[in-house]
Amino acid sequence: MIDVVLCYEGVTDFEPLCILMKKAADPIELSVTPKTRGELKKDIWLLKKRTGIHPRITSVDRFVMAAVKYGYTHIAYHMDADHDYQARYKDIADRLAPLQDKIHGLAVVPKEMIESWLMADTQAFAALYKKAPVRPELPKAPENLWGEEKNPDSNFPKNVMKRVLKQYHAEPNRQVFADIAGFSDISTLRAQCPLSFERFYQDMQMFIRTNEPEEESSI
Repeated sequence: MIDVVLCYEGVTDFEPLCILMKKAADPIELSVTPKTRGELKKDIWLLKKRTGIHPRITSVDRFVMAAVKYGYTHIAYHMDADHDYQARYKDIADRLAPLQDKIHGLAVVPKEMIESWLMADTQAFAALYKKAPVRPELPKAPENLWGEEKNPDSNFPKNVMKRVLKQYHAEPNRQVFADIAGFSDISTLRAQCPLSFERFYQDMQMFIRTNEPEEESSI
């Protein structure tokens, strides 16, 4: 069992991310504890009060500080790429890297949003809405979705997800996202999201190996 603290971005993100992390880690068991951005701000406020220093740092840095303070050993930081995947992933991974010998960090960065991952498996919707008279029309390349957020007919991932769920008279919420993740097949997500989900999957394999005991020398 590996205890992981996950800092997540939005109110609908934790449950599906937790499910996907556990599926990607199988057969290693994970226990995932949520951490919000707001909770991290308290640590910075205490630092400023104690030292008088006002550091200009990111939420990732706050997360690392909290990990050091509270003795976390495995931390995962989630942030949607929002059309800037490579830079966003590199920034988070680089900020988590310096303490990898003591604190193992995982960058969880969907391209473009968690909705992109959740729209990758048609069978997940078919399983969730078994009695529905329609089959979902899902985007063929969910990682490539992008468009104007304020235009409901655009390919902005959240807008596309709303239209997909409307076919089933459903709306996006925490439970629906968790249910979709629960029915999603990891192999399908890796194939349909070959950049960001595949990287997440491979990173997860390294992340869980950090908990394996070192082999004893035969010498």
